[in-house]
Amino acid sequence: MIRRLNSMSKQSQSLFISAVSIPVLVVVALVIPGSFLTGVLVMTGVVLTLFLPGFFLTFILFPEATKLKELGVDVLANKLAIDAIEKIIFSFFLSIALVALCLSIIRQFGAVFSPEIIVGVIIGLNFLTMLGALITKKMK
Repeated sequence: MIRRLNSMSKQSQSLFISAVSIPVLVVVALVIPGSFLTGVLVMTGVVLTLFLPGFFLTFILFPEATKLKELGVDVLANKLAIDAIEKIIFSFFLSIALVALCLSIIRQFGAVFSPEIIVGVIIGLNFLTMLGALITKKMK
């Protein structure tokens, strides 16, 4: 398993690690009892709401520079690819925009917001963006 991770590119490694970390965070938040659970739930909620949807969306929207060079787009490869700091900043802004957009679309259909609906939308959004990132990665 470690050899396989070492042979992956940096982008593939971070996508794989974040895809594995979502179920682990959810299981940890559900298993740990007591007041520590509140902190774990808050941190899990912040990561799931404010970071991961945009992080997965950056994999879909911004290609890796090596993939662009393989396609013959050498001139634009460095301009279209983003580095780690830009990816983190884009992740926060895209996550806020994506979650707000999805919740406002659901609100337009007349849904009454409850904590269960909001959590379901956020988990579904994370799942869909993760699936899209994995499919985009497989296609390249």
